Amino acid sequence: MLSLCFCFLVAKKSNSESAPQQSKVIVVKNGVQWTETRATGTLNTNNHMVAISITQDTETFTFIFPKPIDTDVQKKFEAYSLIVPAIGMASISDSYHLDTSKSNSLTILAFDYITNRLVGKFQLNLKQDDSYVDGTAKSSVFEGEFDMKFDEQAL
Repeated sequence: MLSLCFCFLVAKKSNSESAPQQSKVIVVKNGVQWTETRATGTLNTNNHMVAISITQDTETFTFIFPKPIDTDVQKKFEAYSLIVPAIGMASISDSYHLDTSKSNSLTILAFDYITNRLVGKFQLNLKQDDSYVDGTAKSSVFEGEFDMKFDEQAL
């Protein structure tokens, strides 16, 4: 009887291990957590850059960095946010880019190039692009973490 239970438990564990893991992203903008509507990760095989984009309603927040070769704080990265007037529109109503005058961090905690997964955390300061400033430029702080499955594409 004990053998049967053991075999059943092993079979159960094996089934759960084969289930695909979903990507998980947490984004907090200016202290308010986003309810993610879509998150995508892409590794451009031509230039070895990783792009992670998260969209909530009419805003898409993206950060781009070189394919990591170790777990550490990334030294080179870009970030921006685009806002459209309504969902599905092609025009941009507001745009923000990385504010390099402030402290920004992007840390890769783990990666697996066999399963195409990246795990990390970020705190990024973005400021409103000059062409959209109406008076004083606005700024936003994006913080969060990600456990992303990414697709490889030659872009």
